[in-house]
Amino acid sequence: MPRMMSLFAVAAALAFGGRFGSADEPPAKKGAGRDFDQQARISAARAAQDLAQLQQAEAVLRRAATDRERADALFAQGALSAADRDATRANEDLARIGVTQSRRLSDKSAAENRTAQEAFAFAARRNGADVTGLLAVEVTFPDADRPKVAAAARGLIEAATFSDTSTPAAWDAGRRLPHVHVRFPTPHQAVKGIGVREVTLAEALVLLPLTREPGGAVLVRDGERVVRFAKYPHAACVTFQEALATATPAAR
Repeated sequence: MPRMMSLFAVAAALAFGGRFGSADEPPAKKGAGRDFDQQARISAARAAQDLAQLQQAEAVLRRAATDRERADALFAQGALSAADRDATRANEDLARIGVTQSRRLSDKSAAENRTAQEAFAFAARRNGADVTGLLAVEVTFPDADRPKVAAAARGLIEAATFSDTSTPAAWDAGRRLPHVHVRFPTPHQAVKGIGVREVTLAEALVLLPLTREPGGAVLVRDGERVVRFAKYPHAACVTFQEALATATPAAR
């Protein structure tokens, strides 16, 4: 109980400017079920195989295009028959069809792989959003409270009056500082910043403390795209601080 009360104090202090040093990257969790793990591996392998086939089909198309260009030049010089020239054009058309089919398969398997990886990440989360964090210690949140934390994080983003483009490197740096990490459940919604195009809300990193450096911002990430949101109102900060009270030390 004393440790729990201390953690609540840490959460409140960090949210509104308490001083705590940076910490190392928290270790990866092992909470997903074996079935989800196996499906994620199968989907990743299938996506990689389909991507390789697409790249091979694109290489075949490039060679066919080169052959057709050479045939066109020879035909113009009278050194190649029309039938032979037409054969190279037909080969290029077939190669282009192969690329179209391979790209369709690759796009489909890539989408299925993303879904499988998300299912693996959320396997142990009954309410969708996966919420973890690093305060004075690594923390997690009870299943019933994760939606509240996720909603409070989204509230900060939507209320922010400043936004700009950030980088994956800034995201990685933020992961080593006190933060709360929210992975939002699918289907992902888009959020609009001021002065930047909208970004899909796949995951967010709430940097602590909420109101000053090294925190004072929320990073939103979708793949390799990262957008920084900042300057949110006091009411949104209070809501997020209240949600932080549900944090519990992560099991070791």
